[in-house]
Amino acid sequence: MRNKKGAMELSMSTIIIIVIGVTLLILGLAFVKQIFSKTEKLGTGAFDQAEAMLSQVDITDEFLTVTPLTTSVEKGELVNAAVVINNINEAKVDVKVTANSIKGKLDCLFAETQTNAIDKPIPLSGGDYVKLAMIIQGLDVGIDSCAIEVVTSPLVEEKLTSAIVVTVE
Repeated sequence: MRNKKGAMELSMSTIIIIVIGVTLLILGLAFVKQIFSKTEKLGTGAFDQAEAMLSQVDITDEFLTVTPLTTSVEKGELVNAAVVINNINEAKVDVKVTANSIKGKLDCLFAETQTNAIDKPIPLSGGDYVKLAMIIQGLDVGIDSCAIEVVTSPLVEEKLTSAIVVTVE
């Protein structure tokens, strides 16, 4: 009789532990899903704002234009910028673009690739231009710059570097 009571008690304890474990698992999965959905909304919103900013950027007579030239951002927050590459030459060129933080206090990303480089050559005929949206995140407090460099093939003798100065608060 004692063995039956012990076995019954052990079975009940096991069932209770399993129920508690499943409940915690479900709550944990719901929490993770909520975090990812908030992160996705933030990222999508930032990229939408960057695209909206691109539509407002004017084309200049310079090969490389960056806007804004200076900005500020809170640590951990995002700010939008735009890069315009205008082939003012008559010859066709292929361009590749990189953006790097000079001091490492920024994360400089292109919205199109969500990386700091556009490695796939962008072909530009004479008079054509391309607008690129950038997302800049402040990683550490201080002043830093996103250095933008354009590499062309064939080589163009124009201003091919620029920078966005960012104050991270």
